[in-house]
Amino acid sequence: MRSDLSDEDRRFATRLAACRLAARLSRQKLADAAMLSEATIKFIEKGRTKPSARTVHSLLQVPSLGLALDDLPATLREEVKRLLAQESDGAIDRIDGNSKTQRRATRNTQKDTDKNTED
Repeated sequence: MRSDLSDEDRRFATRLAACRLAARLSRQKLADAAMLSEATIKFIEKGRTKPSARTVHSLLQVPSLGLALDDLPATLREEVKRLLAQESDGAIDRIDGNSKTQRRATRNTQKDTDKNTED
């Protein structure tokens, strides 16, 4: 590992490798799913490079990996949140497991049920 990496960067490298292995993904499969290079995954996991916010954003787009915002180094968290917010309405909620779309559907179903009950 590089000596200039922070403790948080090192923890993220370890967490990324652990999540990838738990998801039974090869580096190449993860790279393909995140639209990154296999070398990028390897270099992050080995601590040879610090991930950019865009790279981490790409990794968060792989649901089977199981990374969450709390897994990210604090220095990247806010920038990644901005990228997620720009991407689409509710992207941050999806990562936290609370899809706005699901909540809307539930509300709409409840409204329809209430309407039918009144009739």
